[in-house]
Amino acid sequence: MEVGIDKIKHYANVFGLGQVTKIDLPHEISGVIPDREWKQKNLKKEWLLGDTPNASIGQGFVTVTPLQLLHYINVIANKGILVRPSLVQKIVDNASSEDTSKANTSHRARILPSIRKRIDLQPKTFELLQAGMIQNVQGENGTGKQANSKIVSVAGKTGTTQVVSLRTRERLQKEKGEIEEKYLNHAWFVGYAPAYAPEISTVVLIEHGQSSTKAAKLVRKIVDFYFTNISSYQLQRLNIS
Repeated sequence: MEVGIDKIKHYANVFGLGQVTKIDLPHEISGVIPDREWKQKNLKKEWLLGDTPNASIGQGFVTVTPLQLLHYINVIANKGILVRPSLVQKIVDNASSEDTSKANTSHRARILPSIRKRIDLQPKTFELLQAGMIQNVQGENGTGKQANSKIVSVAGKTGTTQVVSLRTRERLQKEKGEIEEKYLNHAWFVGYAPAYAPEISTVVLIEHGQSSTKAAKLVRKIVDFYFTNISSYQLQRLNIS
């Protein structure tokens, strides 16, 4: 409440929320980080005091894409460096055969230039954010404990998207005795690993998954697979194109 919606929106935008990432894909949408002007323009209503805390935790009028959320957490993992995401069409070994090289030449992928910029925040701010991500997975009371791997340390955050309001859920429960799957919450987890020297980040969204624990478990499986099958040493020997 003390920060206010204007600063919340400003820094959300700085981290890439509410804006397209400009990944090399068509039809990307920007999502919404609302403020007074947005609400007046789109809903013809004044901004209310309660709208601010709602927006601050990603509820209310806030919408984001999985890619945006991954883009956001990458800034935290990189300690303030924002990198435009890009697709990888294939991974080619430098030691590939002549025939493979010819094939690669004839089907060369379009490479977008890497665009990086540093977010102007104090290092201690990113240290605090990283500490929170680590505690959420590795702390005794963390909601993301199911994402923790036995292979590497993981940092990240659980999330829940309400499909219908709590009042509506209660009414449906009372009327039908159970809630249909289409009304169940969406489950999120976004994270990176290793926690102290990030190499990989991942986001999982399970539509109507209800519990973010399910998403956290899938992230752990992804991390385990990556560090079991693709080490940083192996990546250094590959030419990504």
